[in-house]
Amino acid sequence: MNVTTTSARGLFNNFRFVFPLYQREYSWEPEDVDDFLSSINLIIDRSKHSERRGDYQRLMGAIVLASVENSDNSNGVLEFNNEDEHSDSDHRMEVSIIDGQQRLTTIMMIASCLAKKAAELKRFLVARDIINPYISKVDSRAEEIVWSVRFSNVGANNWWYGHISSEFGKYRNDIELPEYESIESDSFTGPGYVTSSIEKMKKAISAVDNYFKNNVFDDDDSELTMSRIKDWLGALRYSIRFILWEEKDAADAFEIFEALNSKGQQLTTVDLLKMLTVGTAHKTEQEQVYNEWNNFIIAINGLGIRDSQIETFIRHIFISKHGPVSGKEVYFKFKEIYFNNSRDKKTRERFIDLLNASLDVYEFMWIKGADASLVQKALSWLVSDGEQGAEGGSKDESHVEYARIVLGACLRTLDEQVGLRILRPLFLCLARNISPETDPSAVKNVVMSAIGVYLRIVFKLAKGSSESNVVEIAVGNLCKEISDKSVINFATSQHLTSMRLHEVDPKEVLNELRGSNVYNVGVLNLLLRSVAFKTIFPPFEGNAIRVWQYGLEDASWSAFSSRPSYDPSLDFLGNNVLYYGIRRPRNTRSFEDVKIHYPEGIVDDTVVSFIVQNDEWNDDAIAKLSDYYVNEITQVWSKWF
Repeated sequence: MNVTTTSARGLFNNFRFVFPLYQREYSWEPEDVDDFLSSINLIIDRSKHSERRGDYQRLMGAIVLASVENSDNSNGVLEFNNEDEHSDSDHRMEVSIIDGQQRLTTIMMIASCLAKKAAELKRFLVARDIINPYISKVDSRAEEIVWSVRFSNVGANNWWYGHISSEFGKYRNDIELPEYESIESDSFTGPGYVTSSIEKMKKAISAVDNYFKNNVFDDDDSELTMSRIKDWLGALRYSIRFILWEEKDAADAFEIFEALNSKGQQLTTVDLLKMLTVGTAHKTEQEQVYNEWNNFIIAINGLGIRDSQIETFIRHIFISKHGPVSGKEVYFKFKEIYFNNSRDKKTRERFIDLLNASLDVYEFMWIKGADASLVQKALSWLVSDGEQGAEGGSKDESHVEYARIVLGACLRTLDEQVGLRILRPLFLCLARNISPETDPSAVKNVVMSAIGVYLRIVFKLAKGSSESNVVEIAVGNLCKEISDKSVINFATSQHLTSMRLHEVDPKEVLNELRGSNVYNVGVLNLLLRSVAFKTIFPPFEGNAIRVWQYGLEDASWSAFSSRPSYDPSLDFLGNNVLYYGIRRPRNTRSFEDVKIHYPEGIVDDTVVSFIVQNDEWNDDAIAKLSDYYVNEITQVWSKWF
């Protein structure tokens, strides 16, 4: 390991850069380029007030490099000449850029623009001093002119060399450039060719050209233009500083890269996973793995998933296979499971297979269109001919595995109408055809997730709908299709805590349900369960207990809520039965103990039996308590909404 600081010119003087396949493609947008250029311009302005050139310096981040395998410098720590402002070595070490590609590529674009302007003004010595070292240089050992960078991506490589050769073609006799046949850049279709990356490079070059045209170059004053060009060259040579972190081993350098990028999310999860997948492959396999990854991204885009949605898509692929995970944890969890042994080819193949399997399922559901019969057919197809399910499991486990994949692929990546079309038949099919006793936790988790997503989409649609019965119809469908109370209760207790019911007036939803023929205690539980969370009561953000205390006091429960034994936390009485935010009072042993907590006419033997004896389910008792609490809670809601 070797850590030092250097200038932009120092970097290009000492090294020939290789952009490895596992690096993300050039991704800066024009506004990123403008910000970078403005930062340099500010440094130039401030450095003019320094007594000596180079006194004013500003750090522009870290550059992480690693020795290139099989190069002449791969057997030891990189030997860096830190006298960067005077270094004119005729031989530069070849190194892989682990972190810093965007900045170094943009610096090459800046240098190209400056050199071209100098050449146009017939200042060929200045142009040559820019071309060497930022674009190309004579390699004394190879006895030839070489490019300063080499892209492992063939398409990007060809396009960049072709672009430079085209830009400086008429000045070739006056400056030193490697020989290269200039052809149309759009004709490149070599391995690893990625159109979007090259398009972004084109836009970035255009942004650089426009910036210099509008802010630096003066068409009426060539001397002023040359003076400003020299200011920029001085900034690249003296003022702009980088922390240079050099590692002999690319694996060690990659760990540094992770630490620099994953914490602050400067790179997306998709970028990090690409680098991990391709970077851990053996050198002889990297191009194949790189193309497999690109094919996956191309396939995603082909299914209509936009770039901004890919990260969410991959997160839900993980969820479908391994369970809940936050967006920030996705990369590290994938790495832990599939890349614990970084050179294990089989685990990497399992990871790629998982991505492709999820795509296949998504494509089947998306392209074909999903209805209940189609989902049933797909589920049957997965377990046909008596074959074992996923990873040797039972048929029902295969159903569950399939459902998880579909949910993981679809959640949050679809528009509302498509979400309804796909998710509803999926969970209805599961609810009707899979016995919860087979694998209660797995099956119910799938059904639970589907119910929650379905209702969330319904409520969102209802907010802007002209039809007042959108929610009633949706909940009615749930009641008709899902008869298993344990599934309803499990969904109630586990999922709807995150439902965004505040997007629809909850009082209207409640009244609509109570006045309809689809009134159902289990579904009502789903609604009431969500009320106590912060999205419903902004004045008490994050404090459901205070909401219930204040609200229920207003509902004439002050005596009850002030008792030391009162516990307003959302909990369940008996077998996953929601008690509408009120836990069973302690020391409730008899009819009289129960009666003191409820108005006259509410409590009878059925209710007492339910509360005191903890019966598993009692429709009559629940109905009576429901009517009472619905009325009281409606009064509370009327004050808030």
